[in-house]
Amino acid sequence: MTTTLIYIGSFIALLGVLVTIHEYGHFIFARIFKVHVQRFSIGMGPVIYKRLDKYGTEFAISALPLGGYVSMITNKLIEHEPEVKEQLTEEQIKNTFDSKPKWQRALIMFAGPLANFLLSI
Repeated sequence: MTTTLIYIGSFIALLGVLVTIHEYGHFIFARIFKVHVQRFSIGMGPVIYKRLDKYGTEFAISALPLGGYVSMITNKLIEHEPEVKEQLTEEQIKNTFDSKPKWQRALIMFAGPLANFLLSI
């Protein structure tokens, strides 16, 4: 029984590290290309810890340590949620994910798998 719990705990911890590295890849390239990241979240379900950085990005850890996401500002988000637009600066509105050239969007999307690949070597 103890061994099973150790295996489960190790699996969850390893998965958490892999997800964090993967999402950090997306996050760092979004920052490089000046796309505003609303939230960097690890896990799903209720948020158990969150912190806001000086750039307005909320870092969150949720109760179920499976999965994660990086939420970037898009034109669709600004269009459909006026309260989001009110909280953004003109520069952030100008630098949405959609406004970037295709090669920058592709690099942001590819950066997650790239980060996992670099971790493996």
